[in-house]
Amino acid sequence: VLLTIVAILKVLLIFLRIKPYAVVGTGGFVCIPAVISGYIMGARIYLQEQNAVPGAAIKYLSKFARKVFIGFEDCKKFFPEKKVVVTGNPIKSGFFSEDIRYNKLRNNEKLSLLVMGGSQGSRFINELVISAIEYINKNNIRVFHQTGEKYKDFALDVYKKNDIEAEVFAFTDKIIDYYKKSHLVIGRAGAMSVSELIAVNRPAILIPFPYAIYDHQARNAEYLKNLGTALMFRENEIDGKKLAEIINDFYNNPEKLENMASNYERIQKKNASELIVNHILEDLGV
Repeated sequence: VLLTIVAILKVLLIFLRIKPYAVVGTGGFVCIPAVISGYIMGARIYLQEQNAVPGAAIKYLSKFARKVFIGFEDCKKFFPEKKVVVTGNPIKSGFFSEDIRYNKLRNNEKLSLLVMGGSQGSRFINELVISAIEYINKNNIRVFHQTGEKYKDFALDVYKKNDIEAEVFAFTDKIIDYYKKSHLVIGRAGAMSVSELIAVNRPAILIPFPYAIYDHQARNAEYLKNLGTALMFRENEIDGKKLAEIINDFYNNPEKLENMASNYERIQKKNASELIVNHILEDLGV
């Protein structure tokens, strides 16, 4: 509490110089000093919650906010109706281009898997996918695998030994290009990852990070699961053999992937960045 008070005083000194008209908080306790300082200064407060379940900071600060912009419809119930606006989450404009839309698996085409574990990679997802390889026909798949730095060489070696067509990388700033090439995504369920899946309407197998605060990744994954666009498994609910069975089933029955992709059409695609900015400017009378 004392540190927060000190932080508020420091931010107030900055705000006395710049005199903000508005302050936008995006969650986490780090935004509390800025939002409270802005409120004290008479600035208009706006919040943006990225997950399906709001964090403690956003819930607390919502009492000061004129608008709360949310990424998922399920989050509406946590805020007063007059304040909440469903905008989706801000992501790069490239995710909304037409050429990134789902292209169905053609006859004799390999099923393209995009495997991601977050910016640092995920040991569990890396090992899960690698352990599934022995149960999958190498001629049926190709893999784009973001491993993180520590697992890159090992994964690359496994794919080479098993003669699997694969691109392995620790990290990439060209993720849009890999989405374009993929039929199925395997990964975690962070807010940004799920927002990207919605934008590019990609079927997914989601394994939420089990230690996420408020278990928000599971709630994000459940949102897509209930929509019929993703499968969701806890870490203790899936192993390599089961993953392979699912991938083989998708390869043999590609219409299942097409149905999952088409279910995204039930969500209205939105350019969240543009919507949020327009709402704020309108409220400010600009």
